[in-house]
Amino acid sequence: MHRSVQRLKLAPTWPAYVAAVALLLLGGGTARAEEYWYRIELGGTPAGWMVAREAEQAGRRISESSTRLALKRGGTTLSLEMASRFVESADGKPLRAWTRQLLGQAPIERRYEFLADGVRVVTEQGGERREERRPLPDGEWLTPFAAQGEIRRQLAAGADRFTIRTLDPQLGLQVVEVTWQRQAGVRRAAVNGEEREVYRFLQRLSYAPALETTIDVTADGLPVRTTTPLMGLEMTAVLTDRETALETAGAPELLVQSFVYPDRPIERPREARRAVYRVKSNNGGVLVLPSTGSQRAEPREDGVRVTVAVGSSPPVDRRGLELQEYLRASTFIDHRAPAIRRLLAQATAGLPADAGDAARAEALRAFVGDYLSEKNLNSLLATATEVAASRAGDCTEHSVLLTALLRAAGIPARVVTGLVYVDHFAGSAELFGYHMWSQALVGDRWLDLDATTPRPFDAAHLAFSTTALNDDQGALLEMASIVPLIGALEVDVLEVEY
Repeated sequence: MHRSVQRLKLAPTWPAYVAAVALLLLGGGTARAEEYWYRIELGGTPAGWMVAREAEQAGRRISESSTRLALKRGGTTLSLEMASRFVESADGKPLRAWTRQLLGQAPIERRYEFLADGVRVVTEQGGERREERRPLPDGEWLTPFAAQGEIRRQLAAGADRFTIRTLDPQLGLQVVEVTWQRQAGVRRAAVNGEEREVYRFLQRLSYAPALETTIDVTADGLPVRTTTPLMGLEMTAVLTDRETALETAGAPELLVQSFVYPDRPIERPREARRAVYRVKSNNGGVLVLPSTGSQRAEPREDGVRVTVAVGSSPPVDRRGLELQEYLRASTFIDHRAPAIRRLLAQATAGLPADAGDAARAEALRAFVGDYLSEKNLNSLLATATEVAASRAGDCTEHSVLLTALLRAAGIPARVVTGLVYVDHFAGSAELFGYHMWSQALVGDRWLDLDATTPRPFDAAHLAFSTTALNDDQGALLEMASIVPLIGALEVDVLEVEY
């Protein structure tokens, strides 16, 4: 029997969000052989720390950062660790980069070597090594030290608005634009024991324009404090000394904070075949939701009218899709791994030889729901091979493993991030929680498949974004686009049919 225990999570946007904070801080540091420590707080509760280091050695310029963050989700404490290093020449040419992320059970390390005709990328995790060649980032962009120099020039010139195009290897090889907009007022503040003039700017990132960060920065570009609204709270990074930063041992609870309570409950949500919702922002922001799979989204004056009808996915032109993007193996969707191939054989063993893609996709979905015998919140974003070994996780682990199995079977697949309605979770009732599921391209239609529910899919889901979760697509950036929505949504249930 297919066992299903709904497990929600803050969808895995946190790595990109924390990387974004690091990008904003590193994008404003001064080019000195020094280090800068920051205390990170969420809603006034200490949550972790970040250190940024800069040095010039033997004609090379080196920018480094390390971040540790502790979060609670439904009483489970998770630790997020991220680190990066960028090496460039004295004249601002990229040479090498390195990143380390601990989001699941084993760290993922990635090394980049910038060549004349591309980038050599080596990824390692759990003893597995993968090497590939990728194209150079598009267009003109600045390395970290060069970006810092440009920021200082703009500040010295008194610029009210300017944009920096740069790259943070934590976010992949996708160039990010950071727009600075000066806010009124100049104040004097103590910075590392010295009174300095501090200027305030509003920053926006190209991949999440609704994510607004206020940054206080000195005239020579040293960030003193950053503040970003999040889920009705504020995430702050404050310049301090090493000892004070490392004293932050708190772990704020954020899962419950992210819940969305509709205007009325949905009866028998797992049986809903069609539902109509009005989704709107409660902070005046512009809300854009996709039409994808079973979901149709129509912008209206009073919000976005969303209709979810199971089995209503419209046909798509396969010729207009880059199908290889949905068949590739990546760090998280590592479907070429022997463990995934063994599970594929096990999951499809009972199918007839002529079974179509729809039957195989459903067999894989049901298999994943049973295979993950331990439903928990102990991982933020594990790889498919980690899930295959642990047989544990929540919605993200279900979706990642299912997507990997679908690709291993030759079925194009991607993941979806959004909301799902549940009757009870983490001591709360009748709510939408952030969730992840899969979509499979069967024939010419994207079919929604949720491995955490008894049925393949139901209309008590709302999709916010889709991603192939490939290494070179800026997958974390794509998912991070929903960060501004967390804690800023209202959902009205207009119709439900069974």
